Amino acid sequence: MDIVTGFMIWAAEASTLGVLLWTRWYYERQPYYLSWGGGFLLHGAGVALIALRGSTPDFVSIEVANTAALTGIGLWIAGMLQFDNKRVEPFVAIPALVWIAGMFLTPVRETFAYRVALFNVAAAIGYGILIAVTLYRQPGSRFTRKVFSGFVGLQVLSSLAVAGMALISQPSDFDTNARGLWLLITAALCFVACVMSCARLINERSEAKLKALALTDPLTGVLNRRGLIDEFHRLQKNDCADKPLIALLQFDLDSFKQINDRCGHQAGDAVLVAFSSVGQMSLRGRGQFGRMGGEEFASILRVADMVEAASIAEAVRTTLKRQPIDIGNHKLKVTVSTGISFAPASVANLDVLLSSATGLSMPQRLPGGTVRRSAMTARSPSCRRSTAPNRTRPTSTAKQPAGCSAEANGGDRPPLTIFRSLEPEAPAPKAFTDTLSHHSSPATSASEKNAIAIGT
Repeated sequence: MDIVTGFMIWAAEASTLGVLLWTRWYYERQPYYLSWGGGFLLHGAGVALIALRGSTPDFVSIEVANTAALTGIGLWIAGMLQFDNKRVEPFVAIPALVWIAGMFLTPVRETFAYRVALFNVAAAIGYGILIAVTLYRQPGSRFTRKVFSGFVGLQVLSSLAVAGMALISQPSDFDTNARGLWLLITAALCFVACVMSCARLINERSEAKLKALALTDPLTGVLNRRGLIDEFHRLQKNDCADKPLIALLQFDLDSFKQINDRCGHQAGDAVLVAFSSVGQMSLRGRGQFGRMGGEEFASILRVADMVEAASIAEAVRTTLKRQPIDIGNHKLKVTVSTGISFAPASVANLDVLLSSATGLSMPQRLPGGTVRRSAMTARSPSCRRSTAPNRTRPTSTAKQPAGCSAEANGGDRPPLTIFRSLEPEAPAPKAFTDTLSHHSSPATSASEKNAIAIGT
């Protein structure tokens, strides 16, 4: 097999891959498929025109063909940037520009050996940029990316070797460049390996998307129940000496059924999405926020003590209270009730944390729109029994948009946040028991002072 035949085989492989990638783009509409497909088609067309030298005008088989082949490498770089959700930068044109600039030099333009060296140096530069783009700040799929970059690195060495031999041996045409055939075979094998590694990257991306769909609530974009369970197990395994407790914050939107009934389910969906944004913004990377189902949300995080958990819950509550939610031309004021339970990470049980926090966050509705809140009785000796004084408040009569009454959106009634600790023999901080005594009646027992009310 001569080198021209090798070029034609290479062009056929590249063109076939280009068509397959464009077919994939037609169905999935991912821009990197379009860029990679265009790159392979251009590269294949350029290599084919180079192989047809003598049968086509020199301008086509030299200037146009090599520019097309190097532009294809630039499109591969652009596709990798798009694959990583990055902007396509102008440096993708560097390989083709190096060739174009070199062809303005008369010795290069008129000497076959110099043109071969120029093309391979430009290709090596393009492959080097591709390696940098593949590895730069990419924490995911590191092993596959390193394997891919390793094969591309062999392409760089092969191109530089061809350029060096062309300068040393000074061949006048492809027939006198016998050594280039062996390097072409090596480059072709590396080319195939690069394609396989890239396919693996695409498969890993698809697997990651499927996993994200399984762990994410489709309406709000936050974690679903399965995602929160996985997050709990991840936090439990982490060694964090300065934050020995796992806290579960349970959030229950007040009067959500009335919002759906009186304002419509679209308004209810908008409330869920808005509260999800509030929860994520308030946590600011300190923990994960998710939707348990319906109007119930939760957050799981590592904390140093109850005070830290309380401050985070209060940040979520007050932020939601101060930010009316736009529903068309109307604004809804929504409130949320919160229950918090926590335990040492080494012995924490998610089911116990969930049952405790869920019960504490649910208000008891009374006839006439009034609300009573009280803590649940402890279910095991390890849980401190806690109750809060009953309060009965009429809902606000402030004027609301048509169809959405004060009762439906929770009015201005401040919710009660109650905390339960599952940590054995862990006394409540004095600052919080003092707060409770300020709100409690004289008849409140000592055990009832372990309940904590915020925002009442």
